Amino acid sequence: MGDIGSISIDRMIVHKLDHLQATQPQLSDLVSPVTDEASKFISKHITNNCEHRRARRALFAEPSSNQVRIACDTVLDQVVNEAVFIDQSRVIATLLFAAMRGNRRISTGDLLMCLYSDVDNANQSSLAILKLDLESGFVGRVTTEGTKTRVVLEQIEDVLTNSELQKCAFVLPPDLRAAYGYDLTVLDQQTGRFNTNRHVASFFLQNFLNCTVGHNCADLTQTFVYASCGWIDEKEAWSGPDILRFKERIYQAVDGEAVDVLAFADEVIPDLTEREEFVEHLRTNGLRELTFPPDPGERTRLANFVTYEGDNGLRIRVRREALGENRTVSPVRNQDGTWTVTVRTSTWRSALPGGR
Repeated sequence: MGDIGSISIDRMIVHKLDHLQATQPQLSDLVSPVTDEASKFISKHITNNCEHRRARRALFAEPSSNQVRIACDTVLDQVVNEAVFIDQSRVIATLLFAAMRGNRRISTGDLLMCLYSDVDNANQSSLAILKLDLESGFVGRVTTEGTKTRVVLEQIEDVLTNSELQKCAFVLPPDLRAAYGYDLTVLDQQTGRFNTNRHVASFFLQNFLNCTVGHNCADLTQTFVYASCGWIDEKEAWSGPDILRFKERIYQAVDGEAVDVLAFADEVIPDLTEREEFVEHLRTNGLRELTFPPDPGERTRLANFVTYEGDNGLRIRVRREALGENRTVSPVRNQDGTWTVTVRTSTWRSALPGGR
């Protein structure tokens, strides 16, 4: 067992997957030793990739017949049984090899599986499934002990490593899934031109894991907009024009093909501490996906009008383009923290008695 930071690596195994040269995977018979170097490597990727901006919360499709889910749940239901862990990891490695076979665009590599837990909650084990390519900086070296095969994870010297894994999944224990609202976290990306990473919907997500991304784009769009507006409204040190520009950028963000929360924060929030606070605020308010495609219906609904509230039941609803300096509604924050709101209009009447 290896303890690094808040992650405890309880048990791990590595299988060799060379679908370009072999007709079947090279499966381990024994668990791999959890060295300090391996613990640091795995713990880093568990910590970083569970909260990666491209990580997706997902649900197993066809759960009663999903072979990966059945194998994972068998391991998680019997975490103390090493033989079960080995047998089911071999099943999962065989399924991944089958999903890779016949596609020469997929890189060869190793499958690393491990049981891990948070040291603050050591009684709840989760299962990590990591596809390691050469660029990961670690590779499995095959050893034998009598008739048994063991793969030892070793660091590669003089290799320019990629700091991110491209394919990995983190499976929750079954008794936590209903409360969390998802079965697993999946990172499924590939390196494109100019060494940039992007989302993909590939063999790993579809053919191997057979899972569906568990997010609702309308909910995510709404949460991003409302939580972002709520955060900036509490920022008394920001000037009125800066707040307006921030809110305009919110709506510009959902007007694109994808919302990238970290990129948005980097662009509009100069202070690092405030950027981290902003992202945590969105997570606390339920935004579990840091990149997502905005929902067209919500985008249209949110883009048309903006509503502001003030003292004594004051409520102003105005088209978004009519808000700002020298427009229909011009809010300015005063030095004492109050607001002066100038309304310019050719008509002024009560819409309904009683303010409804």
